[in-house]
Amino acid sequence: MKHVNGLAVVNLNGKTVPQTYYYDGNTGKASSVRAASTTTATVWPSVKFNSSTRPFSISNTSSLKRYLAIIKPSTATTISTTATSGCEAWSLSYNVSKNTSLSQSVTSSRPGYYLGWVYSYKGAVETFTAPENANYKLEVWGAQGTNLSTDGRAGLGGYSYGSIQLSANNSLFIAVGQTYIWSGQNTPDNTYPSNFNNRNDNTPKLFYAGVPGGGATHIATSNHGELAYYYVDANHDYRNDVLLVAGGGGSNELSNFVIANGKGGDGGGLIGVNGSHGTGGSQSTGGTTVLCYQTYTSSTNGAFGVGGYGHSNGDYGAQGGGGWYGGGGAFDVGCGGGGSGYVNFRISGQTIAGNTSFTSPSGGTETGHTGNGCAIITQTAF
Repeated sequence: MKHVNGLAVVNLNGKTVPQTYYYDGNTGKASSVRAASTTTATVWPSVKFNSSTRPFSISNTSSLKRYLAIIKPSTATTISTTATSGCEAWSLSYNVSKNTSLSQSVTSSRPGYYLGWVYSYKGAVETFTAPENANYKLEVWGAQGTNLSTDGRAGLGGYSYGSIQLSANNSLFIAVGQTYIWSGQNTPDNTYPSNFNNRNDNTPKLFYAGVPGGGATHIATSNHGELAYYYVDANHDYRNDVLLVAGGGGSNELSNFVIANGKGGDGGGLIGVNGSHGTGGSQSTGGTTVLCYQTYTSSTNGAFGVGGYGHSNGDYGAQGGGGWYGGGGAFDVGCGGGGSGYVNFRISGQTIAGNTSFTSPSGGTETGHTGNGCAIITQTAF
């Protein structure tokens, strides 16, 4: 009996890529904040064949894996795979005449062996969806407080990190804190500016010489908006959904009126750093707002997710930094305290205050974070 067949040739090409490649989490393009690593790895298309026609391996080198499959001639045949451990799934169709062969090649389009996503301040909650079952490192940096003083400085943002195992399609929600840029004038609607992730829900108010603290940055498993909204009351308590928080720095509002070289407290750590006036937030209470120049009619201490401040007849002072619990403020000039950081018991990690050296978003080191906050999610293992 005479048999005629076709031959399918599959060439799987290896590709050298950065060990870790970072996307801009807002655009999906290459990150301009943290660059791809200089260490490299080789990535391959998957070899977990799931078609009825399973190729036979005839070559396995550092840059090429070659497979052969005998197929029925002049009949469309598909050879395909399932993605596994960083290898991408693929599919090839063959339609080969009798006693002939057809060769096709596949190269992975993966830009790195591990992947990372960098989130900068956008004034909105953003969503990260895990592309595969893997372990991920979470990093957050709090925002710097506003500086209105001719000496001293505003408080700097803190840093928190931790690791978590996620399944494919699990989602996390990221809110990056804001630094308010002082323009030297009241805002157009004459209301106290509300920093993202250091919100102020009170009625609109004039803010003659009043400045906000830096916003916290957090990552959570549910989306309830800014950090302060994860606790409304005993019936609306979502704080356990928050995985980690980096505290923001307290503001420095004309501290030279009352103290030379005044400083806002740095955010982060289990207890935020005290400012020259307002105290730092802790793991269970907000910092205390302090009178430092004139008599205020009322004051608000730091609370969950928001810094405190003092005020009198529409005149509002320095705000504490946002955080797990916000720092205390100062009235009517002075320096607020830093907001505390936080790491949920479900992840292994640490929260570090802004007066300590830690990793910067760019991958180097910094002592305290300046400007807006940041968040980075990096795959570290399959």
